[in-house]
Amino acid sequence: MLHDKYTQQLLWAISLTASFFTARYLIRLHRVFVGIGYLPGDMALIGPNSIVGMVVPHIPFINRGHGFPYRQKYEIFKKYNADIISRFSILPYWFTLYVADAEVALTSNRVTFPKPVEDYDVVNLYGTNVVTAEGDEWKLHRRITAPSFNERNNKMVCEEATRLVTELFALWSSQGNDARVEIEDPMEMTTEFALMVIAAAGNFLNG
Repeated sequence: MLHDKYTQQLLWAISLTASFFTARYLIRLHRVFVGIGYLPGDMALIGPNSIVGMVVPHIPFINRGHGFPYRQKYEIFKKYNADIISRFSILPYWFTLYVADAEVALTSNRVTFPKPVEDYDVVNLYGTNVVTAEGDEWKLHRRITAPSFNERNNKMVCEEATRLVTELFALWSSQGNDARVEIEDPMEMTTEFALMVIAAAGNFLNG
């Protein structure tokens, strides 16, 4: 009899705890939707950036599957007839706005739209940097790196990378590899490619 009493109390405690967290989650979700004006969108149970979300294939309402923005492209915007849509998941809690209009500079407000720094942990090989940091720490990194990453240098890197790729394609075409090219070690090729761009950037700045 005593055992049944404790079991009942435990079940009540579990139920109350579950109800509390569920209510808190729903209130939080409601505030988010109110804040974005109830933009159209969809939901899924599993978050796309979780390990499970990257491994499990696309299952409607369960998991979007790895790389879903690249697969769906603009089709998802046409589905909701909107240039801005909302997408969220439950496990873990994940909420993101997707924008189809390139002229809408939402990311210019770093306070309102911070980047998900947890997704950049793999880049923290030598500590935080301008890519992986936010807030005051990002401002510090930005102040140090800003002189090197300006429009003039970015334009030069883009032009040099385009020139190298064009020459590489021309080389493959001259070898009769128009339809298909087999590369034994892509990492070696891309590393060499990156070094060539960096070398060209160094000569450009020194010149």
